[in-house]
Amino acid sequence: EELGGTFKARDLTVHYLRPMPPIEHGAATATFDAKQFAAKIEAGDIGKIKIRQGDLLITGLDQEDQLISVGGDIASPMRDALALLDHERLGYTAKLGLKPGDASGNVATHVQFDFPAEKDLTFDKVAIGVTATMKDVGLQKAMFEQDVTEGNLELALTQNGMRISGPLKFGGIPLDLQWLENFYDGAPFEQQIRAVGNVNAQQRAAFGYDTRPFFDGPSLTHLAYISYPVGRR
Repeated sequence: EELGGTFKARDLTVHYLRPMPPIEHGAATATFDAKQFAAKIEAGDIGKIKIRQGDLLITGLDQEDQLISVGGDIASPMRDALALLDHERLGYTAKLGLKPGDASGNVATHVQFDFPAEKDLTFDKVAIGVTATMKDVGLQKAMFEQDVTEGNLELALTQNGMRISGPLKFGGIPLDLQWLENFYDGAPFEQQIRAVGNVNAQQRAAFGYDTRPFFDGPSLTHLAYISYPVGRR
């Protein structure tokens, strides 16, 4: 005998990683057999976060242990994406010192979660992959009491670290940014921010480095900020 089938569903509520907010108003087509369950997610939302498409795969139904893989493409306002990443289950936004309410812009994101189907699942068993394209990004008082504006950035995030890169304006100064974060023990640094741009004398003075009257005019400037683990120099 063989077990299997296909079905379509509408107005679904899907809990992908409790206690994070579920996908609501979902639409999906699913197939299953004795070994696995696979669903193609066609629509859904988490508040203002809109799911464009996604996949849910549960394998090992004929085994003692099952594995779950869920991922998809989503689009949302920047502040809603940061709020989701700031959920207590993840906590990434707080680690970066960012406040979702201070953010503006829009983001298109691909997310992927892979984890075992365990009742008391711990976060260290969840593999996370996020890539995102962020447009017209704004962050109020992002660092040194200065605002980020007109950011067009690329993001890559896992449970071990994060990279953000691309052009933006910081305190009104056009810069190319590379921002790295490490989340694992034993990393060579916790945070590294590097930026390159042409900065004039007035802009330098606004950041507390008034080089006049020794020299004036624009200069190619390399900025670096590195934070090391406690106890390391």
